[in-house]
Amino acid sequence: MYTGTQSILIQAPQNDVYKVAETYPYFVRFFSEGSRIISQDMHHMSVEVHTKLASFLPTRWKGEGVKLRNQKIKFTQTEGLFKGLTAVWDFHEVSGGTRVSITTTFSKPN
Repeated sequence: MYTGTQSILIQAPQNDVYKVAETYPYFVRFFSEGSRIISQDMHHMSVEVHTKLASFLPTRWKGEGVKLRNQKIKFTQTEGLFKGLTAVWDFHEVSGGTRVSITTTFSKPN
């Protein structure tokens, strides 16, 4: 099993940071053209992401997100090479902006 956490301080209000995070298939720089939000409401989102492994092998995956407005988004990959991978995005207002922590967990399927 792999678990890893990364954090970043973004100098913007928590609500603004969360609004951008809800659009992530469009701004992650290693995602390819065709990445999109399939559906989204206040509590859920469904995405399709296109990327290239090792900069040349095209791949695609789908994921579902469960949202707790301005606080957390839990993404689970539902199709693709890393099916079952989860990424929990936590948003915390701190002095100077918003701290975003992303904890990724993956277990190789049996």
